[in-house]
Amino acid sequence: MRVVLCPSKGSSIDPSYFDYVNSILPNSCSEIITLDETPKKQKMEMVRIIESSHEPLLLISGEAVPSRGTLDLIVNAKNLGTRALIGRPANHDESTCYVSGKKVFLSNETRDISTLVNAISGEILVLDLSIKESISEFVKMLSEHHSENKFRDVFEEITMYLSNKSLLSAVDARDFPVLTMSKKNELARCIEFLPNKVTEIKYARKSCVKEGDNLWTALAVSPWTKFIAAGLARTRITPNLITVLSLFLALLASSFFAIGERWATILGGVLVHLAFSADCIDGQLARFTGQFTKIGAWLDLISDRIKEILIVAGLSLGASQSNSRSWVIGALVIATIVTRAQINQSFEIHRPDQNPFDVRGPSNPLGYISLNYRVKNFLTLPYGNRMGLITILSLLVASEPILFSLLIWNSFALTYQLLGRLRKGGSEANKTPIDLRGDGFIASKLRTVLPTLNSEFVLLCLGLFISSAFFQQWLIFLSSVFISICFAASSLQPRSKWLEPVCSIIGEFGPVLGLMALVHSDNWWMVFICCSILAAVRLLNTTNTQLADDKDSAYGVILNQHNFFGWEVRSFGFVLLFYLEPIAGIVAAVFLFLFVVFSLVRQGCQIVNVT
Repeated sequence: MRVVLCPSKGSSIDPSYFDYVNSILPNSCSEIITLDETPKKQKMEMVRIIESSHEPLLLISGEAVPSRGTLDLIVNAKNLGTRALIGRPANHDESTCYVSGKKVFLSNETRDISTLVNAISGEILVLDLSIKESISEFVKMLSEHHSENKFRDVFEEITMYLSNKSLLSAVDARDFPVLTMSKKNELARCIEFLPNKVTEIKYARKSCVKEGDNLWTALAVSPWTKFIAAGLARTRITPNLITVLSLFLALLASSFFAIGERWATILGGVLVHLAFSADCIDGQLARFTGQFTKIGAWLDLISDRIKEILIVAGLSLGASQSNSRSWVIGALVIATIVTRAQINQSFEIHRPDQNPFDVRGPSNPLGYISLNYRVKNFLTLPYGNRMGLITILSLLVASEPILFSLLIWNSFALTYQLLGRLRKGGSEANKTPIDLRGDGFIASKLRTVLPTLNSEFVLLCLGLFISSAFFQQWLIFLSSVFISICFAASSLQPRSKWLEPVCSIIGEFGPVLGLMALVHSDNWWMVFICCSILAAVRLLNTTNTQLADDKDSAYGVILNQHNFFGWEVRSFGFVLLFYLEPIAGIVAAVFLFLFVVFSLVRQGCQIVNVT
C-alpha cells in the first residue's frame, strides 16, 4: 500500500512530520509520496498516482496526527473498501462529520448537517482502487479544474466527493484518540496526547470486538476471546483455520448430544460454547490482522448455517432415545430458524430507501447503542444468544427441554419479527435482483396466471390448508398441499412483496412438517432429515444473497445459484414419495443432499478462482 501525504492550507509537509509518519507506518505500507503544496498540482499528481497504482492508497492530510494504532486500524479494515478514520467526540461542539449506516457524510453547498454531526474526522482515508467504474469517475473529477478554488487542498476535495457519492465507509477509532493540528509546530504537543504502546495494544484488542453484539457474546465470549485473537495475530494461523475448527467443534458437540446421556449432554454444551467462541475469534482475528478474503466471508456464513443444523440434529437424536416426539420438535426448531432468516433477509432487500438525513433532533453520538435496540436484540434471540441458551441449558437439563426452549423462544421471535415487519411494510426489491423465492418451473408458471392476492389472506389460507394434515387423510392432505402451493406461488401487493419468499418457505416446509401427523412415529426421523436438507438449501440461498449484497464489505461476490428443482417440486415431491413409500422419501433426500454438497464445492471453487 502506497502512502500519500497531502499538504494542507497551501503549506508544504514539514520534514519532521514526514519522519514521524514514516516511523509509525504499518508493515504493509511501502513508499511515501509527498504532494506539492498547491491544490492544482496536487490534483494532477493524484491522478498520476491513481493511474499507476494497483493497490489501495493511504491518504494522510497534513493536519492529521495519527498513531501506530490508528494507522493499523484503518489499514486492516479491508472489508470496508474506501474508508475514513472517524473519532468519537467528547461533546457535540467537537463533531465535524455525520456517520449514518456506517457511511460518512459532510456538509456541502446543498446540505447542511451541522445539527446532525456526531463524529470527528481523522483526516486519514484509504482509497480502494478495486472498483474500476468508480475510480474512472473519480479520476475524471480530479482532472477537472473548475472546482480547485472551492477546497483548501486535494484531500478535502477527495473526501467531499466520496461523501457526496456515499462511497466513504467509517472506521470507528473507538478508544483511540483522533487528533488534528492547525499549525506545524503543534506536532510535538499533539504526540504527547497519544497513548503509549501498552495502551494502544489494549485499544486494539477492544477494537476487534464488534460493538453492540448480542448479550451472550458480550458477557461470556468477547471478554476473553479478544486476548486469544490478539495472540493468534502473532502466528501464522489464519481466520479460515479457526472457522474450520469451529465447524469441527460443532460436529463434535452434535455427536455428544446424540449419545443422549447426561454427561454427554454437558460435554456437548461445553463444546457448543467453544465452537461459538471460535466462531467469534475468526472474525476478531480478521479485524485484528486485516486478513479478509472472499473465501473467508463465504466459509464463515456457510459454517454458521451448517453448525446450527448439526447441533439441533444431535439434540433431536439424543432426545429421541427416550421420546420420539423430539424429531417433531427438532424439525419445528429448524423450520422456525430458517423462516426467521428468510423474513429478515427478504425484508432488508425490500426495505424502503431511507434518507440518512431525515432525523428528528440531534443524532446519536457515534458508538451509541440504545436500550431499545438491546432489548429487541435480546427478545429476538439472535444466533449468538441461541448458542448461549443451548450452552446454559445443557448444563442444567436434558436434550428435550433444550429443544422445547429453542422452539418456544424462536416461535415468539418469529411472531414478533413478522408482525413488526407487516406493520412497517416494504417496497419493490431495491438492492439485488437475486430471487429469494427459489421458484421452480411449476411455481413460475403459476405465478404468471394467478391473480395478485392480499398477504394476510395468503398466510391464513396457507395455515388452514397445511393444518389439514391433522385429519390424517392422505388424499385430503395431498389436495391441500397442491392448493397451498398455488397460494404460496401467487404474487402479492407491492407493500407485501417482501412476504413472497416467506410464503414460499411456508409452502415448502409446512407440507413436509405435516407429514409428521401422517407417517408412523418410527419414520419421524426421516421427515426430520428432509426438513434439515430443505433448511440447508434455503440457508444456502440466503448466504448467496448476503454475499452478493453485503453493502459494508469489499468482499461481496456473485455466486452461481441453483434452486434445486424449485421449492414447490421439493415440497410436493417429498409428500408424494412419503405417501408411496417412506424409504423413497429418504432416498430423494440423500440425492438432494448430494446436490447441495456439489453446489457448495462448486461455489468454493468459483470463489477461489475469482480470488
